Amino acid sequence: MKRRPRVHRPLGFTLLALGVLLLTAPQGVAAQEGTSPGVRPGDKVTIAFYTAAGNEMDEIAGERIVDRNGKLFLPFVGTVAVAGLDADGIRRLLTERYAEYFADPVIEVTVQIKVNVTGAVRNPGSYFLDPSSTVIDAIAEAGGTGTGLDISGQFGGAADISAVRLVRDGVPRIVDLDPDRAGIEVVQMPVFSGDWIHVPPKSESRLREDIQFWGGVVSLVGGVVAVFIALGG
Repeated sequence: MKRRPRVHRPLGFTLLALGVLLLTAPQGVAAQEGTSPGVRPGDKVTIAFYTAAGNEMDEIAGERIVDRNGKLFLPFVGTVAVAGLDADGIRRLLTERYAEYFADPVIEVTVQIKVNVTGAVRNPGSYFLDPSSTVIDAIAEAGGTGTGLDISGQFGGAADISAVRLVRDGVPRIVDLDPDRAGIEVVQMPVFSGDWIHVPPKSESRLREDIQFWGGVVSLVGGVVAVFIALGG
């Protein structure tokens, strides 16, 4: 019985096949990194509640903060676990729970996630943002970056937008928001509940380089203008 001849494939073919397998394999947790985790403790949930007759129930409606256990306490139904749900998920859950007490209740839910912004921004602090907000939106909500030339990192401090630190679930990463380099994936990068965004001030040496560069540009422009004025005279 003859043996089937062994085929020796070049290394390039093997690497190509491996690449195809990796690209077509089912994606796991890493691929879901961009998926919102839903509401978390500290987030704000706003509820509007109407009976079938159109009467608003003020004792149920209003703003509530998700507690440290990921729950809300509501009249009639008591404690409701909402961690991990989005606005529509919370609405459906509350509609089901309140159906035991009200016929055909009409419930509207909006969610705002809590994000912390620190560093060289005008108003560092904690902010409640729409879940569709981006990292750039969060920085803008904090008043944007400073535009002065001091390096204190306080209001007016020069910000290093090329090295913005985003800490998500305890894992830090650097985000380059420089308009000359930021791609669409960076511009549209969403914020998640619990994100910490830190905009660092520029280092003193880098700040001096920028001042010297722009000072040179201003001097050059001034010299050109002076020449034109002299020629015109």
